[in-house]
Amino acid sequence: MKISKLLDYVMIGIPLLLSLLCLTGILAQGKKNIVDTLKTGMRHFKRRFWIIILAGVIYIAFFVLSLEITRMTEATIRIGLNYPSSSSGLNPNNTKFSVSEILDDDVLEAAIVKGGFSGVTAEELKGCLLVTPVDDGETISIDQYYISTEYNLEYAASWKTRSLDPEKVVNSVAECYYEKFIQMYSRKTNILEMDFSDTDNTDYLDMADIIDAKADSVQTYAVMLQAESRSFQSEETGETFTSLEKKINSFRDVQIERYRAFVLENGLVRDRTQYISKLNYINRISNIYYMKHLTAYQVRLEAIDKYERDMASVVLVPTEDENREFYMSRTQIGVDYFAREAEDRLSQATKEQLGIATNNYTITQMLNSTAEDAKYRQAEEMLSGLENELTYYAQLMKTTLQEYDKKTSGDYLSLVYVNSRDLKFTDRFQVKKGAVYTAIFLVFSVLLMFVLPVREKRRK
Repeated sequence: MKISKLLDYVMIGIPLLLSLLCLTGILAQGKKNIVDTLKTGMRHFKRRFWIIILAGVIYIAFFVLSLEITRMTEATIRIGLNYPSSSSGLNPNNTKFSVSEILDDDVLEAAIVKGGFSGVTAEELKGCLLVTPVDDGETISIDQYYISTEYNLEYAASWKTRSLDPEKVVNSVAECYYEKFIQMYSRKTNILEMDFSDTDNTDYLDMADIIDAKADSVQTYAVMLQAESRSFQSEETGETFTSLEKKINSFRDVQIERYRAFVLENGLVRDRTQYISKLNYINRISNIYYMKHLTAYQVRLEAIDKYERDMASVVLVPTEDENREFYMSRTQIGVDYFAREAEDRLSQATKEQLGIATNNYTITQMLNSTAEDAKYRQAEEMLSGLENELTYYAQLMKTTLQEYDKKTSGDYLSLVYVNSRDLKFTDRFQVKKGAVYTAIFLVFSVLLMFVLPVREKRRK
């Protein structure tokens, strides 16, 4: 049980004990004597008044002492969500935000290790923690849902965890949750990490494809960021996401294609026999797909020729527009679907045929190549330049993105320790709660003074 709860039960238990004593006293007097007892208690109440005042002062002092003990065993830290989609109840990666993740077992276990809380399990620590949304005073209705972007992580020590520093506990849990949150939901930039260490023995034309694929990934990433913010310009790099996307596009269309053309023109290859065998194999597979797409194209043309011509006369149907005016709308029929599929199949067949022709040209260039070592050295230099240039663009985008995230998200989360000394007097000392408890205590104290027996002094 939490220490604060135990103290609260004690504060409630004292008035309940007094009420029990009053009831016992009333029952002990009996119905006949209760009126006389109350009259006697009223007559001697003035003499016992100071006892009630003293008891009330002691009760208030004990209440204040319990508050101080509670403050010594409790702590609160405020976790604020600073990224734009937090107001929609989402994580930075647009997945649903779940406040229960703050008290996940892996977070608590990491906090125990981080804070050095030996002898405490994650389950015991979880029983001392509570997460509550911060109310900003907005009026909530059925038609308006309120999504909090601030949460209080509250810790109240139990008898088992009484030796832990409350402030250290909430700070450790909040920091571990922050680390997990950043790791899981922050924007991933792994795609901007360029690594060409495993391509040392890759052939020249394959390297062009590898670099182009990496550049395509970086360009796609830039397009995504461009859709998110077209106006942001980095103060450090001077770049926007639009300008970076254009530079990478130019790099692909000019630099990579220039390198590819140089390699093809000179028929450069590391292992001629193996590479030509690979291209011949690709051509055989491509030819199979070419024949497949061409056959499917012919089948759809035959289906179009056999389609019922009279169906074309009933494809117009009366339709009402936004202005409630009728017009004849053409609906699609089977021949339209056949025509679209035929066009798609022909496009695929043409693509396969172009790939075969390109591979045949490459094989011819490699067989007739008389390139000297100087051409190979030049290709190596061009290749190294492509790798360095793409790495530069990727790093430039990463730096720009980090500055953008820092300005728009504020590092995603903010952690602010809530000091009880900064609270208002009424909140710090719980004036309303103390007044209610004290009033109940005094009522039963007065009632007890009335029902207690009084020993009358004998006159000489």
